[in-house]
Amino acid sequence: MCNWFPEVDIAARLTGLGRTMAEADDLRELAGKVLCTTLPGRESEDKPGKPDQFVLEHSIRVWNLAQQICLLPELADRRIDRSALQGACLFHDAGWIAQWRPGRIEPWQLLANPTSDQQRRAGADLLLEMASQILEPRQLTRAAQAIRDCNLRSTDLIEAQILSESENLEEIGAIGIWRLARKCLAQGRSIADTLSSWSRQQEYHYWEARVNEGLQFDFTKRLAQQRLARMEQFMAQLADESQLQDFSELAAGPSTIISGERANV
Repeated sequence: MCNWFPEVDIAARLTGLGRTMAEADDLRELAGKVLCTTLPGRESEDKPGKPDQFVLEHSIRVWNLAQQICLLPELADRRIDRSALQGACLFHDAGWIAQWRPGRIEPWQLLANPTSDQQRRAGADLLLEMASQILEPRQLTRAAQAIRDCNLRSTDLIEAQILSESENLEEIGAIGIWRLARKCLAQGRSIADTLSSWSRQQEYHYWEARVNEGLQFDFTKRLAQQRLARMEQFMAQLADESQLQDFSELAAGPSTIISGERANV
């Protein structure tokens, strides 16, 4: 069980919205209990595995993004149920947990691929089961529907649209690299393998499509483009260092310093 939560100043966003701080706290506490997984312990030692907060951290970041997206001018005239939105954001990937608990997937496989419609439905069902004492029936039903619909580009449900926007933005940039590194390390993939996959994505304009087709608000598109540029810079630096390109470029001058002595190159 894990009850870790980052400090989030949401008091101003809750004022006048017909929901209590206790309700918001209850949802976060519930997510902490449901979404934390456990890494395998050592077989040679009779010790439990370490807590893994990967899905929990991701879900909290999606909720934090969603709160900011709610303030965008494009949504000024939309009625958003914040309680339903929070429940949807915190449990939108709970379907992965429903697969992990009976041992159908390993911890490293969590969020390793796009969340399927079946996993969305499982996450919605888990929310309906676990949060019935926290959210009102109307809010609970709306939150579950937002989870089911967030993969649908045609959805009219505003909470599903915001959840989708937050989820897609979360996957672009430095955090996207963090998720990629977790997957590649778990699969035993080399740096060369990772760079090759990245090159293919660039060749087919995968990330550009993610920005242009996966996001609908002007502000989030601009932010995603900034994050993508930093992502590209990192991957270029990774390629340079793995191939010693930076060393070769520096050594290409008239001379270089090696072990405190000047040597011609």
